Amino acid sequence: MNDEDKTLWDFHETENRQSFALARPRLNYITKRISKIKKAGKVLDIGIGDGYLLEALSKRYNVYGLDISSVNIEKTQEDFEARKINAHLTAGSIQNAPYADNTFDIVVASEVLEHLERKDAENAIKEVGRILKKGGFFVGTVPADENLKDNTCFCPNCGLSYHRWGHKQSLNKDAITTMFTDGGFQSRNLKRVTFFWSTMDRATHLNKIKFAIGKLLFGLLRRIFAPQWWIYFEMTKI
Repeated sequence: MNDEDKTLWDFHETENRQSFALARPRLNYITKRISKIKKAGKVLDIGIGDGYLLEALSKRYNVYGLDISSVNIEKTQEDFEARKINAHLTAGSIQNAPYADNTFDIVVASEVLEHLERKDAENAIKEVGRILKKGGFFVGTVPADENLKDNTCFCPNCGLSYHRWGHKQSLNKDAITTMFTDGGFQSRNLKRVTFFWSTMDRATHLNKIKFAIGKLLFGLLRRIFAPQWWIYFEMTKI
C-alpha cells in the first residue's frame, strides 16, 4: 500500500467512521466462525476499521490490531483505554507485519486483499504465513466477483478516476484458492456468503419479531435478492 492508500484510510477511519456500522453483520459472522475454530489464543486483526471485531474478540482472546492508518490506531487506542478494552494496536502494513515468526494462532484480514495488486496480495499472504504458527488459521473475506467500475469515482479537481474504497482487484474463489495454495496454505472453508443487515431498533418485542422474520425471509430468498456477496475463507498454514 502507498501514501494515497494511507490518506484514503485516514479519512474513512476518522471522518467517515460511521460507515463501518455496515460491516457489523460480516464481523459478527467472523467472530462466530473464529469461536468454532479455536477457543483461546493470540489473534491478529489486520485492517481494524472502528475496532468492532477487536472488541468482540477481546472477551475471549489475546488480541492484536494492525492498521495502515496511524491516525486510526491512535483514535482506537484512546477509545479502548477509556472503555478498558485490552488490545495491542500497531500501525503498519500486511505486506511487512512488525511481528516475529510463528506468533499468532489466528490472523484475520476481512476486506483487505482486494486493496492490493495481485502480486502484492500474494506476498501479503506469504507474510501472514510467516507470522502464523504452524497449523494456525488465516480467516477473512473479500468482495465476490466485484465489478470495480461500479464504485469508480471521478475527481474534477485532479482529473483522476479512483475506486471509492481503494479496491485494486476483483477476486473469485479460483483466484483465492490459487493464491493461498501458492502461499503455503490449505483450504479449510471457502464459500460465497451474504449477510442480513438492518437499522431496525430491536428494543421492543414487536421489532424483535419483525427483525427475526426479515432475517428468515432474507435467508430463504437471498440467492435472488442479496445485493452483495462476499467470499469467506478459512485457510490453515501447512
